[in-house]
Amino acid sequence: MFYRLGSFLVAVSVLVGFLVLIAGPLYRWQWMALTTAMSWLTWIAYFGGAVVLAIALWIIWRRPQGLHLALLICAAGLSVASFTVAIQQLQQTAQAPDLFEVTTNLNHPPEFSVLQPLRNDRPAADNYPQDFRQLQRQYYPNVQPLVIEQPFLRTFEAALIVINDLGWQLVQSDLPNGRIEVTATTVWFGFTDDLVIQMYPLDDQTDRIRIDMRGSARAGSSDLGRNATHITTFMAQLQQTLNRR
Repeated sequence: MFYRLGSFLVAVSVLVGFLVLIAGPLYRWQWMALTTAMSWLTWIAYFGGAVVLAIALWIIWRRPQGLHLALLICAAGLSVASFTVAIQQLQQTAQAPDLFEVTTNLNHPPEFSVLQPLRNDRPAADNYPQDFRQLQRQYYPNVQPLVIEQPFLRTFEAALIVINDLGWQLVQSDLPNGRIEVTATTVWFGFTDDLVIQMYPLDDQTDRIRIDMRGSARAGSSDLGRNATHITTFMAQLQQTLNRR
């Protein structure tokens, strides 16, 4: 009986891990609403924590050895990992501001072109909610334009290299207008973000270029901070790529 109870705890731990794993795909395949998926993860987090506690008490009480002990330790590790992943996703959801997009140019955000018809009637850049700019300045003060002194073509080509390295899907590459449009999709939940990169020569005498970006979630009232991360990551990697070339 005692051995069966230990085996049951191992099986429950595997089930917890499986439930965490499929929460994202169920939402991604539109079999579950996002609010339902978040509630799912909440209960899994509680359950995963309880399983870890039960396994710890079981090991202390029964003192298993050999393969049985190894399986219980692995099961506890799996439950801890499941608990951690679920809690991190829930914290990210709870702490993110009610912003579905961010931009480096709050006065004149870059416009989407090819991607605009796919954006599920999202408001245009000149029709942001009243508190949009204030919220972005409060939560994402590090989302800023990049001003560099590099040849325009070299910078544009470096941007395409970074896009490929980040695994984003290139939608449009418009060199004459200095605009690049891409999409970024998360692996787990399949959240899709649209991004536009706009490059402006600042004057005719030097190679100084200003690079602006705008990132927007395809759906939902919040992007959970993804687009701020997209923008800051791209800008940093672009500088690194240009410095290496």
